[in-house]
Amino acid sequence: MYELFKFDIVGNKYKITYLGDNPMFILFSVKLKGINIAVQSIRFEFKMKGHWFVPDLDYTGCVSLELKEFRTNKTLFEKIIDRSLNQKVKRQNIVCIGLNKTGTSSFVSSLQKLGFDKFSEAVAIQTISQDVHHGDLNSMFSTLENERYNLYNDVPYSFPKMYEKMYERRPDDVYVLTIRSDVSKWVKSVINFYPILKNKNVESWRDKSFMHTEFVNGETRYLLNHENPLYHSWGIEDTTNLEDKLSNVYLEHIEKTIQFFSNHKSNFIVVDVSKENELFRFCDWLNIKTENNNFEWVNKTIQ
Repeated sequence: MYELFKFDIVGNKYKITYLGDNPMFILFSVKLKGINIAVQSIRFEFKMKGHWFVPDLDYTGCVSLELKEFRTNKTLFEKIIDRSLNQKVKRQNIVCIGLNKTGTSSFVSSLQKLGFDKFSEAVAIQTISQDVHHGDLNSMFSTLENERYNLYNDVPYSFPKMYEKMYERRPDDVYVLTIRSDVSKWVKSVINFYPILKNKNVESWRDKSFMHTEFVNGETRYLLNHENPLYHSWGIEDTTNLEDKLSNVYLEHIEKTIQFFSNHKSNFIVVDVSKENELFRFCDWLNIKTENNNFEWVNKTIQ
């Protein structure tokens, strides 16, 4: 099928010439470096021979352009993106290393409104968390070094002590520890959020949790027991004395994180998104402007 298409670069866009005789409905997708996941797509129908300037695809941080036949979702081919279209300077990252359910969604939502570009949590769970769970950090570092993004949160970036690995590789990034007002609120929030923990169903502990993700190029994935890497990173293998175990996870994470960054305070800060004027304090510390003083509260589950 490749012989049906001709690619030329005009300015900062691809000019694609269709050489076929029959109409063809095409899905163009760009894929990230390192993990080869499609992050943006656009459809176009070639009704006859002719050319088309691909208008709205952002090639930043991407390595290949995938062409699929839209109606069948059949991949026709992938083309390596010309380097002249995707070379941008990597910006300083903000990495939220607070545990899940410490206001991380509120934190990143407010920063997105300030212009930061967040890496997809669904993609992180489907493609990176499992690698980290098995000791392979390459895909995680690939995302942290991708020019397309500069904001990261939750798994696997928030796994306990993962900040040590990230800081060793990227010491100039900003690391933010989000916390709750007290440990009991965090424990209740975690148990209410994860059905397996709430039901204390030991039989389903490793095999019943799953995540369904539909990517922009039509690919669908079901990741079975996707919560296991999270529980494993917390050192929780069963639900016996669950509240006490979770309390220890939270308190130890706070203590160890602050201890580690005690000598690196210039790019580390603790944030409680529930506090008044906390967004203003954080932005002032980061030397950026904000019109809002407070973080918005996203995914609120308990009082």
